[in-house]
Amino acid sequence: MTPAVGEQLVVPTGLPRNLEAALQRYGTASFKANVATVLDPNGKLSNSLTYGKLLSRSLKIAHALLNKTFTSKATSGGPLTGDNTLKPGDRAALVYPNNDPINFMCAFYGCLQAGVVPVPIEVPLTRRDAGLQQVGFLLGSCGIQYALTSDACLKGLPKTSSGDVVSFRGWPSLHWVSTEKLPRPPRDWIPPPRPAEDTPAHIEHTSAADGSAMGVIITRASMLAHCRMLSVACNYTEGEHMVCVLDFKRETGLWHAVLASVLNGMHVIFIPYALMKVSPASWMHMITKYSSLRMLLVADGANPWSLSSCDQFLSVFQSKGVRGDAICPCACSSESMTVCIRRAGRGGSSAGRGVLSMAGLSYGVVRVDAENSLTSLTLQDCGQVMPSCVIVVVKMEGPAYLCKTDEVGEICVLSGATGSGYWGLPGLTNTVFRVKPFDADGEAIGEEHYVRSGLLGFLGPGGLVFVCGSRDGLMTVTGRKHNMDDIIATVLAVEPMKFIYRGRIAVFSVRVLRDERICISFQWMSRVLQAVDSIHQVGIYCLALVQPNYLPKTPLGGIHLSECKRRFLEGTLHPANVLMCPHTCTLAPPQ
Repeated sequence: MTPAVGEQLVVPTGLPRNLEAALQRYGTASFKANVATVLDPNGKLSNSLTYGKLLSRSLKIAHALLNKTFTSKATSGGPLTGDNTLKPGDRAALVYPNNDPINFMCAFYGCLQAGVVPVPIEVPLTRRDAGLQQVGFLLGSCGIQYALTSDACLKGLPKTSSGDVVSFRGWPSLHWVSTEKLPRPPRDWIPPPRPAEDTPAHIEHTSAADGSAMGVIITRASMLAHCRMLSVACNYTEGEHMVCVLDFKRETGLWHAVLASVLNGMHVIFIPYALMKVSPASWMHMITKYSSLRMLLVADGANPWSLSSCDQFLSVFQSKGVRGDAICPCACSSESMTVCIRRAGRGGSSAGRGVLSMAGLSYGVVRVDAENSLTSLTLQDCGQVMPSCVIVVVKMEGPAYLCKTDEVGEICVLSGATGSGYWGLPGLTNTVFRVKPFDADGEAIGEEHYVRSGLLGFLGPGGLVFVCGSRDGLMTVTGRKHNMDDIIATVLAVEPMKFIYRGRIAVFSVRVLRDERICISFQWMSRVLQAVDSIHQVGIYCLALVQPNYLPKTPLGGIHLSECKRRFLEGTLHPANVLMCPHTCTLAPPQ
């Protein structure tokens, strides 16, 4: 298989040279223009931030961080050790709730102005939050001593009887700093010189399949290059409106709504997750209020259920003026950043689809199946390669040999807009960020290093990229590979939606008899065993029925999979009913 090469990146004339220059330009020339607006719980446009305010507040935060002109609350874990002042290059945690993008943006750009490296994390609500200890390990490895937050968030954190923030399990001792109501810097104060392009701009929190937390280093050069690629691929222009329903602290939500939007002088309307739960159509109200729908970016376009969702949306709203080529799936990961995006205007009838055999996919090969077959999986493409990027597909196991045209493998990216490594993990960094693919003769295809995206897929005709799973979601049972998302899609298809939906099911594998076995934990069960067996030709080892709202959740309402698996193995998941089916899995045990 030959590599897929994206078109040449042509930076639009007049685009600011970097994000700090963009903030300075729009904060002075367009200081009254809105950069962000947040909807309140009633769906009203309640809180807005102008470019002028973003500039002035970020400078206040930068000055306060470097000169320590703020008050802070310490954790109850004891005094901080060593030098507890902040200098350019130091790391600071950004701890803001999912309904407060305005304070988050001010703190993020304040850190950029000061040369401090922001590490966005979720707000800890209790000492028993899922995955809390792993986040503490990340904070400790980054040497973080300061956590920036808002007044409301600081008041809501659990406190000791003396008023100090409690010491969360596994976390280092921290100074909690509110970034609101800071003093104005002196008139003659200017931010420090911009750090070198190869220094970290921010660290993105991600996690491995076992739940361990890792920090992906994004350099300033990569951050800027990625913003430019998104600007070209999405054709962003100054003054446009963007509606964001994603997590603005990481991945697609951060890259588009916090970074690329500011580089292009756009206005972003943020819709909090809590409002989306009670009013799912609120984002469509905002689109019709501000403009017509030019581009609908589908951030989880790689998931098997995204195709039916896109088709259903189009069938309902096409008569209202929504064009098929406005729906743009994309694929991304924290390590490789954006891998591909379907360009607006190139979708519709020219978009790629494939009806594939799930049996073939389980053996790692691409085989066409009959449409509407129970054993088929219909995939949509995730678009074209990003500008100035090169994509290859390599074997999932062993050395990084290039896959053949009809093989499924891991997508690797060569680009100036990827992560550069995991903070404090040099061994894992070499494995993921220093990949040299080999051709069939065992020769390296070049001297450059590729980055593993963690996405499994293949390259289709016309340079289209198809994604059919992820490395973290892969389960290998008796030599065949199954993806967790495919199993979830099957369960959703055979059970009534009123009983079970994506946020109420967890699929994972456990080691039994030196092999992996599939477990499903959810809140309703009936015809799942027969469906999974007939469609995927794989047995289910255990079905666990739990009480409603009992599965451990992430802050945005999804299932915390690694925590669910841990509780299952430790016997602390406490299911209401358990159906063990070892006879369906051990007919041919591994030798």
